[in-house]
Amino acid sequence: MDRRIWLVFAITVLFCIGMTVYYQLAKRNFDNSLPQVPTAVAPQGDEAPSGDTSHPREEETHQETSAAKRVPDEDDRRTDDEHAHSHIDGDVDPWWAQLGSPEDDDTADAEEPYPPLNWAETLDPALYAEYYYAQLLKQFGDVPDIETLADSLAVGKYKLKAQIPMTIDEAIAHAEASNTLWPSESTQRSIENLHEIKASGRPYTPTYGPRLRPPPDPVEHLKPILTSLTRDYGAVEGLRVLNTFDPQAAMEVKRAMIQDAETVGATTPGYYESKMKLIEHIFGDSDL
Repeated sequence: MDRRIWLVFAITVLFCIGMTVYYQLAKRNFDNSLPQVPTAVAPQGDEAPSGDTSHPREEETHQETSAAKRVPDEDDRRTDDEHAHSHIDGDVDPWWAQLGSPEDDDTADAEEPYPPLNWAETLDPALYAEYYYAQLLKQFGDVPDIETLADSLAVGKYKLKAQIPMTIDEAIAHAEASNTLWPSESTQRSIENLHEIKASGRPYTPTYGPRLRPPPDPVEHLKPILTSLTRDYGAVEGLRVLNTFDPQAAMEVKRAMIQDAETVGATTPGYYESKMKLIEHIFGDSDL
């Protein structure tokens, strides 16, 4: 009888000890699973708190970079004022014709199209011919022998722009390629006349039209205020500000931009649509 009592007593003691150990282990595991309170570390000297991940110098540099993008450089503005159109020899490109498409603000890092939309404004004859060749391939990619046609036209454009006389064979190739892509009776007559000159053995003397004087800038009287707004707000936003406080002056700029879009767009695919979209982006519509 005594032996059974001692056995029950021993089992009871072992059970209590086991429950106590289990409870302590369970409590410790639960405490460890709780989120730890971060330990505050006092900043020393000029050091920033450990939780501060900002970089004042990087933010300052970013602000300076943004300002540099927003405010055109004085040399850039001067270059834009002196830039010339190539659709009329010697025609000075007005400053507002240099404005980009409205997508430029949102796609600054996007890949530029080739050739660029303003390729017709290129002054260098060799680069102009390269862009012209690329534009023809892009525009008439499904035309048979387009590379030969584009090459003949590019050679002619290069020599015309550089004021270098073409040979009779180059003139015939240029005219025939032009008539293939843009058929017309006047071009056909020119081809027939060139073939007659070549067959007769007469010397071929190419003729170039007179160099046209650049038309006056229709918004020349607004240059001071436009220069100031461009410097303070950027080109596009500056025109929006002008439209707010001087709608009549903004209307003059808008009318000049539309005229430029129509003139250049007649010979440059995509130029008219791009400029009219920009005008609508700035002024809210493209109507006068």
